[in-house]
Amino acid sequence: MAAEDPRPPSSRPRRTLARRVLLKMAVRLSIVTGLVTGLSYAHMIRSVTQAREQDLAHYIRARGERENELFRLAEDHHGVLRAALLDRLHAMGDEEDLAGEFDRRFAISPDGALRSRPERTDPAKQAQAALDESFPRTPAHMKTVIAAQDTLSAFGRSMIIRFANTWMTTPENAIITYWPAAPRWAQTRRMASKPADHEFFLAAAPAQNPAGKTIWTKSYIEPQGETAMVSGITPIHDGDRFLGVIGHDLPLSDLLQRTQQDHLEGGYNVLLNRSGDLIAHPALTAAIEKAGGSFAVGKADDPTLAAIFRRATAVTEIAAVVESEDGHDYLAVTRLAGPDWLLVAVHPKAELQKPAYASARVVLVAGMAALLLELGLVYLILRKEVKGPLGEILAATRKVAAGNLDVALDAGREDELGALAASFNGMAGAVRERSEAQEKALAERKEAEERIRSLNEELAGSLELERERLRTLERLNRAVEELSTPVLEVWKDVLALPVIGNVDEARAATMTARLLEEVVRTQCRFVLLDITGVDMVDTFTADRLLKVVAAVELLGAQCVLTGVRPNVAQALVGLGIGFGKLRTRRTLKQGLLECIRRAEGA
Repeated sequence: MAAEDPRPPSSRPRRTLARRVLLKMAVRLSIVTGLVTGLSYAHMIRSVTQAREQDLAHYIRARGERENELFRLAEDHHGVLRAALLDRLHAMGDEEDLAGEFDRRFAISPDGALRSRPERTDPAKQAQAALDESFPRTPAHMKTVIAAQDTLSAFGRSMIIRFANTWMTTPENAIITYWPAAPRWAQTRRMASKPADHEFFLAAAPAQNPAGKTIWTKSYIEPQGETAMVSGITPIHDGDRFLGVIGHDLPLSDLLQRTQQDHLEGGYNVLLNRSGDLIAHPALTAAIEKAGGSFAVGKADDPTLAAIFRRATAVTEIAAVVESEDGHDYLAVTRLAGPDWLLVAVHPKAELQKPAYASARVVLVAGMAALLLELGLVYLILRKEVKGPLGEILAATRKVAAGNLDVALDAGREDELGALAASFNGMAGAVRERSEAQEKALAERKEAEERIRSLNEELAGSLELERERLRTLERLNRAVEELSTPVLEVWKDVLALPVIGNVDEARAATMTARLLEEVVRTQCRFVLLDITGVDMVDTFTADRLLKVVAAVELLGAQCVLTGVRPNVAQALVGLGIGFGKLRTRRTLKQGLLECIRRAEGA
């Protein structure tokens, strides 16, 4: 414990060395810690937000794969049906009794149309047909209808699991359909409008579809079951002859239900096509149904919906995540390749960033707690290692100055303060011995006047020496107050050596030895050599600093020189001394940031 200061409060120093060092370090550590914590906070928000964006991209990509499955399956079925129909056609010989078989299957109804005979047809197992009265009963055309009915009957039962029906329409206005759910459709269907004139047929026919691709219709409400449907239609050719189109009617109830209900928390889904028709929207279901299954986006009078349509149709990838036009939402967009529809998952940014801000707050609180803990540790270290020993030395010097020579300091420390205490003890002992000798000389004064005069002269010389020692002691006191070169670990792998005051040979040697010991002990990678407190630099001081840098680098660490004042810089230039490749920074803060960046770059 430091000795009590006998001086009155008004004469005591207002700011001690330890306090000055603590305040300077507190300010710099606060700045550095605040900066690093802020960067960590921003990095955490960015990283977590990017991770959530990637999750959203994975979600919409997987969702698109799932919803595309049924459309791809329909197109695969069309390929199977086309191959089976052509095989059946080619297997039928021209010598067969086509007319007889045709009459056994079909009969003329009162409206003149040819329809499947109900008494010879099982709707659960067989496809039915309805033919316009103008149907040409040539062998080739009858053969096509019979082959189509046989093919749809054979394959329709396996496809009805996923699709409402399987059908074929010919250019000669014949419709063949496997549709167990509507067992009397062939007897009740009106043939007033020609099937080959229907827009679905014309869109898939060679005139509008020369590439022969599968065409998907708009969504519509099927009148009989009042169910939302979409139809996939593929043309069939036998060589150069156009036989007609085959198709599936695909119920959309499951897709619409998933679109409205299976959404991310806090968001919603929208299903639309590139023509600007809305197919599914949680708030516009009634309007879509009233419009027959497709509701124009422009009729909704909704700027947000219009903006979603613009952003979604601008996406060219199969799946992508983009921002809304107002920047408030993320739009996860995937393309349903069959009908070329766009499924858009609308998710507010605020919902996506909640976990990011929660995680980042933990980083911020931890950074502030670390700063407070670090300042507390620095204070305790300064109080124990600097303030206490300096207080004892100052108190001892005041006792000696007051004439009390019975003073002894603890010189057991292996640092500058221990060396100073040992030097003080030696000086106090010498003063005490001199005083005792003087007292003995005065006691022998009666022996001889001459000896008394000699002793008086010797005493005068001794007193002058003692005054010189007292003056030296006062200079030591001032030097102790200027002492501010503790070696501190200010960051992981970073030591700081603040140099304050003049650097003589003894102090330079002690400072170098202490710094090298700390470099070896901590295995640090960087040393901040701060000379903010050095007012003047001569050739010797610059040489000692260069030797310190060289010694540190031999131990595998790197030095960064900070705090070079303008007058010191001018002095170094005037002396013609260069620091080679040594990195310099204006402040300790900048030096510490340089070390952190170089450590992270490694």
